[in-house]
Amino acid sequence: MAKRLMEALDGEQAYVTPKGTFVLPSSHLFIGFAETATALGQAVFSCFEQNALYWHTTREKINELPDLFDFEEEHCHAPEHRLYAVKASFFDNDHPIVLIDDELTTGKSALNFIKTIEQKYSRKNYYVLTLLDWRSQEDRAALKQMEKELGVSIQVFSLLSGTLESWGTVVEREIGTFYNAENAYWAHNRFNEKDLTEKVTHKASSPSLSCLYDLKEVEREPLAGGTAVEVIEYEVEQGLPFTSMDSTGWVNGAPYLPYTGRFGMTTKEQAQMEALACKVGTQLQQLRRGSKTLCLGTGEFMYLPFKIASYMGEKVLVQATTRSPVYPVDKEDYGIRHALAFPSADDPLIPNYVYNIGVGKYEEIFLFLERPLPKERIIPLLQALDSTGIQSIYIVVPVYGSVLNQFDES
Repeated sequence: MAKRLMEALDGEQAYVTPKGTFVLPSSHLFIGFAETATALGQAVFSCFEQNALYWHTTREKINELPDLFDFEEEHCHAPEHRLYAVKASFFDNDHPIVLIDDELTTGKSALNFIKTIEQKYSRKNYYVLTLLDWRSQEDRAALKQMEKELGVSIQVFSLLSGTLESWGTVVEREIGTFYNAENAYWAHNRFNEKDLTEKVTHKASSPSLSCLYDLKEVEREPLAGGTAVEVIEYEVEQGLPFTSMDSTGWVNGAPYLPYTGRFGMTTKEQAQMEALACKVGTQLQQLRRGSKTLCLGTGEFMYLPFKIASYMGEKVLVQATTRSPVYPVDKEDYGIRHALAFPSADDPLIPNYVYNIGVGKYEEIFLFLERPLPKERIIPLLQALDSTGIQSIYIVVPVYGSVLNQFDES
């Protein structure tokens, strides 16, 4: 996908470095769409050594920042997207924007986003990079019409394009067994706002922020299938001082990682993330006991876990939990054969799924959390994984040497 963009920029002094990375002729803003393309977008962004900034949209509600943009993905089960930037001037320019998604069905999501950007920060050039392009001729004509209306250029590049047809009757069925601990939908007023603020303030400089929610207590929670659970902490130099609120009104006061793109990333920060992934992956490799290992990201948090997995040795597979409901059929050559369903650890009112983890497929799972969470919120996912005969689950979570008092806008 990065090569397709470079081909489009041919003749504009873009070039390839001896390391195989690309250098753009001017600054470009890369934006990955949540949920799947948070990782895909960052993977594309990682191919560029200079003149690139990366963001991804999110469905999380950040308390300390206003939405810079919000728009809807019309056909999606989770339509609302938000985009946050600690400094609006990141977008107050005419730099080309590169939108990245896993597939275009109608292309309306990209067009809605471009229309939203043009209302605040007009520019001339947009690129849309996607793995799959299923747009109809009418959808393609709608893009051309928007180009004329807005006076912009929108170029779309895909690795595969075609058309989709469907037939038969839609059957309404549950997707997998829904695992829900008795207290998973825990009352969001377990800590009132004052108590939570005091806890966050008290723990903000602690090297072990997972203690904030007693996450390590999950190691003492017996699972029916006998899966052993261990919490593994890795240190990050500084966390970002932002909190989030879920749909129940509960506030997670744990800091955010600086290397996900949720608040914007530079190529320098991407290099720092790569070094962190190498360090953590090398450490986790020492914990491996089996030959069938899965590194499992959670929701929008995929890219860093996948990079860490790349440093953990051979025979390591990667995937992530998701909001996307897909009906499984256990038959040969079908793409989704098994499904597990459970409440999201980040927001227990939102169903989440994980696919193709059949009984006995893995011996151990490294489960990556972006932020510490109360043990009650992670138990349903652990129960779901335990049902597949996993021997060991390692919950991998960041801790911080310090937390920034304010975000560095430089």
